[in-house]
Amino acid sequence: MSKKKMSLVSALAGSFILIASSCYGFGGLGTQVNTACAPAQPYIGDCALCHTSDFGAATPAKTAYSAGGSALTDFFCPSGPVCTDSDGDTFALEGGDCGPVDCNDGNAAVNPSAAENCTDGFDNDCDGLIDAQDPSAVGCPPVCTDSDGDTYAVEGGACGPLDCDDSNAAINPGAAEVCGDGLDNTCDGVIDEGCPTEPLCTDNDGDTFAVEGGECGAVDCDDTDSAVNPSAQEDCTDGIDNNCNGLVDALDSGAANCPAVCTDVDGDAYAIEGGECGPVDCNDADATVNPGAEEVCADSVDNDCDAEVDEGCDPACPDADGDGYMDAACGGNDCNDLDDAINPGASEVCGNGVDENCNGASDDTCISCPDGGVLSITKAFFKEGKLVVEGRSHIRTRISIVDGETGDILRENIRVKGGKWKVEIEKLPRGYEPETIKAVNTDGCEAEKEVTVKREDREDRENDERDDD
Repeated sequence: MSKKKMSLVSALAGSFILIASSCYGFGGLGTQVNTACAPAQPYIGDCALCHTSDFGAATPAKTAYSAGGSALTDFFCPSGPVCTDSDGDTFALEGGDCGPVDCNDGNAAVNPSAAENCTDGFDNDCDGLIDAQDPSAVGCPPVCTDSDGDTYAVEGGACGPLDCDDSNAAINPGAAEVCGDGLDNTCDGVIDEGCPTEPLCTDNDGDTFAVEGGECGAVDCDDTDSAVNPSAQEDCTDGIDNNCNGLVDALDSGAANCPAVCTDVDGDAYAIEGGECGPVDCNDADATVNPGAEEVCADSVDNDCDAEVDEGCDPACPDADGDGYMDAACGGNDCNDLDDAINPGASEVCGNGVDENCNGASDDTCISCPDGGVLSITKAFFKEGKLVVEGRSHIRTRISIVDGETGDILRENIRVKGGKWKVEIEKLPRGYEPETIKAVNTDGCEAEKEVTVKREDREDRENDERDDD
């Protein structure tokens, strides 16, 4: 070995040892640059200094210096960057001047120019997105959305024909077009294709009216019967809605053959409707006023409903007692025109021998009341502050208990059955002791009895009065 080569080896050995420890202030290994070069170059080797040339210089002049500044030997800069490509796919691990980074230098199918493939679970194109995460991936299974469950999805493409309305299961590419609904049922972009341009009108009974209504005209409410349609006459004899207006028989004001509805509130056989119901009753609240009644003079009433008052009456024959009935001498039927309690409309009063109702008989509506024959009082006494009255009645009736002296009613409208009866009267005025009691029934029959006051009851009353004093 020549002296020059040995000197170089020796110098290199000393230089590498010294430079490896401190690099003389020019920086360490790795990615730092050698600022002594122009332009600055990455360090190559152990702290080698490149003074004059960059990568690829034709005749590079490199000089390495020892710690003392003496030249040791010449070094040549590399002609380009150092790029590692173990899998031979032309992409290196280093990146930078070596190009895009190969994220897997052990698999030539993985590099920045590869296509992302959903079948292997790798990041094939080194963009950080794996399989379906990468929008550019190929071989991925389609994602198909079918919200309405009609087996058609909104995505189309690999998911099959596109569902144009995924909220309605009746609308999809496999559906049939429904005429007249205004929808694209088949998702072909056309509404009502193949449908007739004229409205579809169903008339099964041939009466020229259809069940659809709308553009087909008025609705036929029964398309099985040609006699039932909107132009028919409502008829009260069949119990159906003949003219399809929702009203059956007499409920329809235009119905034919309906029985007359006659209102007769006062029961005088005359109705307010007239027509088929007969002459009109001009006052259906008064049975004495109707077309069959006689005019009553001086009552200011149209008694016979002829729209005239007191027609045919003699002005010289007034109603003297003002009871609405004229004297018989003037053609009226008031048998006593001086007493307003006596007229054909009055009630008979039993037992007075007077013909109150002008029917020619007095007391004709009264029953016979022989002594003790209908009503009797068997006992009348005070007991514990109450007036007790017991008796018998031969008929079912109502009675009143009255004071035999004053006629004051002590209790009235008492229902009694045939046989024995008993009445207890409480809350009498203090000190009140009638001497006789009468029982009077609704037919005018009466019975009278003296009242017995027991000694002990009288003493109690007297003691009460003294206490009050």
